[in-house]
Amino acid sequence: MKKNLFLISILILTLLLTGCLKLIQSSKQEGQTNTNVGLANPASVKCEQDSGTLNIIEDAGGLVGNQIGICTFSDGSKCEEWAYFRNECQVGNKIIVYSPNKNQEFTFPLTITGEARGNWFFEASFPVKLLDANNQVIAQTIASAKSDWMTTDFVPFEAEIVGSILSQSGQIPVTLVLQRDNPSGLPQNDEQITIPLILSQPETDNINVYFGNSQFDPEVMDCTKVFAIQRTIVKTEAIGRAALEELLKGPTETEKNDGYFTSINPGVKIQSLNIENGTAKVDFNAQLEYAVGGSCRVAAISSQIRQTLKQFPTVNNVIISIDGRTEDILQP
Repeated sequence: MKKNLFLISILILTLLLTGCLKLIQSSKQEGQTNTNVGLANPASVKCEQDSGTLNIIEDAGGLVGNQIGICTFSDGSKCEEWAYFRNECQVGNKIIVYSPNKNQEFTFPLTITGEARGNWFFEASFPVKLLDANNQVIAQTIASAKSDWMTTDFVPFEAEIVGSILSQSGQIPVTLVLQRDNPSGLPQNDEQITIPLILSQPETDNINVYFGNSQFDPEVMDCTKVFAIQRTIVKTEAIGRAALEELLKGPTETEKNDGYFTSINPGVKIQSLNIENGTAKVDFNAQLEYAVGGSCRVAAISSQIRQTLKQFPTVNNVIISIDGRTEDILQP
C-alpha cells in the first residue's frame, strides 16, 4: 500500500514539473515574439529620420504581392527605402525603378516600371539597355511615359525588353541601364542609373536558317541560291519546327543591312510537321502563297524551306503542302 502511494506521489510530482516547464517555455517564446514584432524596419526609420515621408506601394510595377516602400523627400525626389538605406539612391535623384529589383532573376521578356522626372524624358521616352559582363549591348528598347511628361514632377514609365536567346546558358550576370534622353548631346546632360540583374538562360542549340542575299548574289542568277545564318534557340526535341519558326521570323535589322532578305510572306504559320523515314512533310496556311507571283520567287520560297529542314541528318527529302494540298501550290 505504502509503495503504491509513493509511486502515485512521484507521478503527480512529475506531471506538475512538466507543466511548469512548458509554461515557462511558452512565456519565453511569447516574450521573444513580442520583442520581434516591436522591431522597427531600419530602412523606414532612416527615411523618417532624414525628414522623408514613407509610402507603401502595393503590387508595385503591376506585380501582385510586390510591396515596396517609397521615401519621398521635401524636394520631391524619391527613393525605394532599402536603396536609400544602402546609399544606392540619394536625395535629389530623378528616377526610381519599381521593377525589376536589384539582383532579380528573370527571363525574357523583361518588364521595367517606375517613375522619372519629366526632364528625364524627351518626346515622352528614354533609352533602356541590357549589357553583358563585357558591357556589350545584348538587348535594348525604349521606355515610354504613361502620362504627360512635360513637367518637373515624377512621371510613371514602362518598358519591355524582348531579348534573343544567348549561346551561353545558366545564370548570367547582366546590367540594366536606364539613360536620360539627351538630345543636346552635351556630356553634362548625360545621366543614367544601373541595376544588376541575373538572366536565367535555358540550354540552347545552334541551327541555321536560309535567306537570299543581295550582296552575295546581286545578279540573282540562281533563284534557289540561299545563304545560311546561324541562330541560337532553346534546346528542344522539336528542333525542325523550331528552325522553321526562326525562318518565318525573317532576317533581323542587322541582317537586312548585310543584304539578307526573305521571299516568304509575313504571317505564314506552320500547321504541321512530320519527319519519317528521311522525309519531312510540312503543311503551312494559305498565307504562304498569298499574292506570290513569278517563278523565281516561288523557287526561292521552296529553297528557303527545304534547305532549313535539310540541315538535319534525319531529313533527305521535303514535301511542302498548303492546307493539305501538294499538287497545285506555289504556282508562278
